[in-house]
Amino acid sequence: MDGSELVDKGSGRLSLFLVVFQLLVLMPATGSVIDVKTDGSIQEALDLAMPGDVVQVPSGLYHQTIAVTKAVVLRGVDDGGGRPVIDAGGRASGIVLRGAGCTVEGLAVINSGSSELDAGIKVAAANVTLRQVWITQNRRGIMVQSAEGCKVLGCRITGNENGIFLYQARASEISDCVISRNSDGVTIWESEEGTLSRNRVNENQRYGIYLVSSTKNYLVGNVAENNSAGLYLVNSPGNAVLDNRFGNNTDRGVYLQKSGQNVFKLNQISGSPRNFDYYMDQETGAGREYQYLNNDIDSSNLVESRPILHLVQASDQNMDASPISGPIFCIRCQNLTIQNLRVEDDLRGVFLYQSRGCLLQNNTLRNNSLFGIEAYESSGNLFRQNNISRSPVGVYLESSAKNAVAANNVFDGGIGIALVASSNNSIFLNNLVYNKNASAYDDGPNQWDDGERGNFYDDFECMDPDRDGYCDAGRFIPGGRSEDRFPLTFPVRFN
Repeated sequence: MDGSELVDKGSGRLSLFLVVFQLLVLMPATGSVIDVKTDGSIQEALDLAMPGDVVQVPSGLYHQTIAVTKAVVLRGVDDGGGRPVIDAGGRASGIVLRGAGCTVEGLAVINSGSSELDAGIKVAAANVTLRQVWITQNRRGIMVQSAEGCKVLGCRITGNENGIFLYQARASEISDCVISRNSDGVTIWESEEGTLSRNRVNENQRYGIYLVSSTKNYLVGNVAENNSAGLYLVNSPGNAVLDNRFGNNTDRGVYLQKSGQNVFKLNQISGSPRNFDYYMDQETGAGREYQYLNNDIDSSNLVESRPILHLVQASDQNMDASPISGPIFCIRCQNLTIQNLRVEDDLRGVFLYQSRGCLLQNNTLRNNSLFGIEAYESSGNLFRQNNISRSPVGVYLESSAKNAVAANNVFDGGIGIALVASSNNSIFLNNLVYNKNASAYDDGPNQWDDGERGNFYDDFECMDPDRDGYCDAGRFIPGGRSEDRFPLTFPVRFN
């Protein structure tokens, strides 16, 4: 055998070795399976496990607290005795996850400690997965703190103080879970880029879904029903709320507090006393800044099966396509015509913010639980021939000037027309009847007639001996020095 043959055979063996080595390197590592005995220590098994191993826990009740510090799978196995249960005994968190990339599945966790840092499962590592875990009777069901990429999939979280609590978390995913009968359902606090999808968040005492100082989160395809509030955003801009259902929440369906630049599409809101609303402090004005009202909410969002009309910087449009509407919001709009619509059983019928040159005409605004029409920092608008009834305040103008409120029926409410910190508005030819507290209120200098004709008030004793249709004396408007100089003796009839 010559030297060339030796070289060829040696090269062949080397090539074969390299191929086998590469295959071994590329093959996925298969971890060992460590089975915990029914009376054994789960923690001891976890301490023995190596990354990639699976620690299996059979059916039984385990009075233990557990720390997972490696990328292992902690798996509960129902061997006929039900889901394995970890009982923390009211001492601390049931399971603490400190190992990046670890997984917990198939377990139940109960009875954590009562401090605000205790949870059924506490996540303090990146890329953790919780799958098909049942969590109940804990201070917090699941708490994710300063961790990235956590996934909570198909879990059942019930009967805790907080169902799921994300704090300074990033890129979390919560999907296909049942989160019910907690004090709060899902709380997302100072967290971003998370996804909350296809969850049922029902029958929680306070908030179904609660975001505080959080941004760039996606809420898609969730059902939040029979909570106190379905969705509550506080100081949370730039989130997307898509194709969710908020129904029969006992106080509010969707509530936005100082939260702007959010996108709402294809949501259904119904069955709540206040289906959709912004936080607006009537005394301080807090929450009524443009940056908090500048949300993208299109007419694909329905309130009681009626489209919300939420217009931002719209101009030169005629809004009368649908005879029945959800609440109407005009944010920095100009030259809009809103007519022939019916808005009822909302918080506000029509809300104008920093809008001018708009016409509200021939609308029916009924049984709205705060205002029929509210205008804030708005000027040069005309409200004409609307029927406004059964609201605490029929027409409310604040910090607004040079508007005209003419020929409206305002009845069956608390106060008919009220003006606060407003000036140079004209109010005339309105019928103000059957309002329980007052027909009118005005703390500023406004004109309650057009120089010839005023308004009809059913709470004003009017003397008209010459029967010319005008009271012989003017009517002072409670709240300031404004006067209707030509109050009418009979209601106005208009087409």
